[in-house]
Amino acid sequence: MESIEYMGMPLMGHELLFIARILLEDYLIGIFCPRCNNKELKQIEKLLKKNKMEHVKLFTKSKYLPKITQ
Repeated sequence: MESIEYMGMPLMGHELLFIARILLEDYLIGIFCPRCNNKELKQIEKLLKKNKMEHVKLFTKSKYLPKITQ
């Protein structure tokens, strides 16, 4: 499998790039960060709170990701 990079950083299978601007407040429901340490998680939480996005969940392990049902 070929590795894809963006701005010198490898993209993972669950990452998305958007050409147009999207409204994160309306569509972002969670952030999956398996390699984040506690300091980085606190920074993300602080940014979410600052931007009134406390509803966004932070996940560090894939087993806790919610299942999509129809």
